Amino acid sequence: MHDVDLTDEEVALAHRQGSAARDEFSETLETLTEEVSSVDALEILARAGFSLIMRGPDRIKQIGTKALELFHIELVQALALARPRGVPNDEDDYPAVTQRVIDLIERNGQAYRGKAQCKTTNDFRANQQREMLALIQSWTLAVRGTRRGYQTQDYAEGLASAVNASFRHHFGCDASAVVAMLSSIMERSEFRLQAHIGHLRSWAQKKSGTAMIEAYVKSLEPEAAARVTAETVPWHRDKRRLHAHFWNLSEQRLREAFTFPLDELVADAPAEQRSALKEVVTSALMLRFGDVTEGVLQHLHLSNPVRLKPFIEINAHKVFCSGPQIVGTHLAEILEALCATKPNLKKLAEKARADWLEARLSAVIREFLPSVEVRDAVKWSEDGGQNWWESDIVAVIDKTMLIFEAKSAKISAPASRGAIGSLKEVLQALVVAPSEQSLRLKKHVNNASGPIEFETKQGSW
Repeated sequence: MHDVDLTDEEVALAHRQGSAARDEFSETLETLTEEVSSVDALEILARAGFSLIMRGPDRIKQIGTKALELFHIELVQALALARPRGVPNDEDDYPAVTQRVIDLIERNGQAYRGKAQCKTTNDFRANQQREMLALIQSWTLAVRGTRRGYQTQDYAEGLASAVNASFRHHFGCDASAVVAMLSSIMERSEFRLQAHIGHLRSWAQKKSGTAMIEAYVKSLEPEAAARVTAETVPWHRDKRRLHAHFWNLSEQRLREAFTFPLDELVADAPAEQRSALKEVVTSALMLRFGDVTEGVLQHLHLSNPVRLKPFIEINAHKVFCSGPQIVGTHLAEILEALCATKPNLKKLAEKARADWLEARLSAVIREFLPSVEVRDAVKWSEDGGQNWWESDIVAVIDKTMLIFEAKSAKISAPASRGAIGSLKEVLQALVVAPSEQSLRLKKHVNNASGPIEFETKQGSW
């Protein structure tokens, strides 16, 4: 970061670079929207979802390679929902469109970050704030993959359990039913895709064209089987042509693998909650073509509505979800967003979030530092009990004291988009205040002339 004021020439150069990035962002965004809407976006999303699931969750060996990632699917889905659904065409080259879209997304993301240079000033302090914000945004852009179970599934289930009664009062169904329904998306998708892969293998491994045709049509309805057989028999000696044709037909069936009837999604919920659960999906977890506005597109990289509303409406009875990993990655945030629509439920969820984080932190400390003396909710007073201070967790190893503060506040959407005032408030709550609290306890211990007594969750200490 710069620690001196910039010259007028340096500011002018930064503004020119920022202006070029802003133009690049606008141009690539427009091209992206046109590319995605020029074809049936559901076909792109289905192929992309299949590719991502088949690669599996372990991306360590693939880091640094240019490949389809989860955030690509999120962005493509949001871009598709900014326009009416494209009309399917047998001549559309979906792999080529997908690759062009991925390339454009990379350029668009770089341009989005570069736009910030338009705000460069002579004042180095103002520039430091801007560079810090750009760094935080870069972290957000960099960490957009799958998460560990304790970050999503475990926390979502714990949160749901804590708010079930209030959630049922407001929505007519348990929060746990919502979590279970969303969690089932990945299992349902994988089951369908395994069947799809089984069908692929059944015909692709045949040694003759005739055997390939027979294997491919075996699972089709009689009318469809007769049509495909009549179409492909003339090519029975051309295995390469048959393979390409059957592969294309198989890809066209992928869309159904990511299409879910609402009745199927809620089938495992208690019968009396199914109607309410369907209402939650259609009113709070689903987007329609045309719902994503131009204003949303301007900050799509940092605030994508698809992450909290992963379903696309097909009709009154079916929804589409090409990214089951989107549901898994953002499961907890989806539930938190639902709770946030009701003030009382929001407060209850925030307390449950804080309690869960403290309990999780305490368990981790005890697991990995088994010989350490650990105390939770450590309270102390410096003025005979008139004012009390509290640290979340304190661990003691011999003469060393470790102080932990579990902060469950979140970076707000305005802060993540660049609102300096909002960002200051968040950093004050998440970083500055807990640091000051820990420093206060350190000074209290260091300045003590005799034994110190603390009140803790486990009793006096």
